[in-house]
Amino acid sequence: MKSIYSALLILSVCLTTFGCKTDQISTVAVPKEIPAPSPRTPAQNELGWKVPSDWEETELSSFQIAHYLIRGKNGGEAKVSVVPLFGEAGGKL
Repeated sequence: MKSIYSALLILSVCLTTFGCKTDQISTVAVPKEIPAPSPRTPAQNELGWKVPSDWEETELSSFQIAHYLIRGKNGGEAKVSVVPLFGEAGGKL
């Protein structure tokens, strides 16, 4: 067991002493991130969908471009959200 610790100590000393013998500075180019879409108001209906008259527009969250509340006949409720998908996940069908 003592020989394992000795070998690890010798290995770490060798790596520390001989492993970093370069004074060269390197740079790496990192692509910029695509900014998140800005919140939109319901009036910016780019796709031209038609909203039924009994649907109520409600407040948008961060990624929604539309949000509606639908009230049912028996007191039930449903929510519909429109969220844009960018890149390979989205697009106009």
